[in-house]
Amino acid sequence: MTMPTPAHDQFRNSMNLTYDAWHDGEGYDLSAYDRMTVEEKQGVLDELRAKPRLDWRDMEVLAHDNSKLSFDRLRDDLVGYSPEHRAQALGYLYDMKRMNDSVFDVNLARIIDDSTGDGTVHALMRVQERCGARARMALLRGVRDRPDVALHFAAALLDLDGLSGDMAAFDPKFRPTLLKLLPDSPKADREAAQAKIWQWLKVDPADIK
Repeated sequence: MTMPTPAHDQFRNSMNLTYDAWHDGEGYDLSAYDRMTVEEKQGVLDELRAKPRLDWRDMEVLAHDNSKLSFDRLRDDLVGYSPEHRAQALGYLYDMKRMNDSVFDVNLARIIDDSTGDGTVHALMRVQERCGARARMALLRGVRDRPDVALHFAAALLDLDGLSGDMAAFDPKFRPTLLKLLPDSPKADREAAQAKIWQWLKVDPADIK
């Protein structure tokens, strides 16, 4: 029986999630993974691919492997999970450069449509990486129809169009209008804020589908 290499032991130790690792957002030790033997790497990959649900650390290793099998396993997590989880998986799939822009755009638009409240963070991170026509339309629908996400989506659109020198959500030029998109704002105030947003973005609301 072949003894595991020190790199294998180091990698396996990194898979034991401590409070500090969780708090600091530390992934598995990829430098140790790279030093493992082919057989050791394959054992780890087989184990991760067999998981019914991946976490972001598992996704990172599969993306690092960047094989078709790992891509296919990551792609499975684009269906049947929370928008946040799907957005994480989509980000790693994008990093693998095995997904064309159109497929990425379709998946991101679906995730945006499903995202709610604080769960928009990972979706908007994907928007920063690449925002196609479908994803942009999903953001516009959110501004128009969903007060729980309207502020976040409007700010993202303003940033995408380069209209703020910093972040639109905190820009004094935009923030007072954005705050009127919140759910507790009177309907008339929200509608006036939307009209201002359409003006800034040069969008005809009749074109939002």
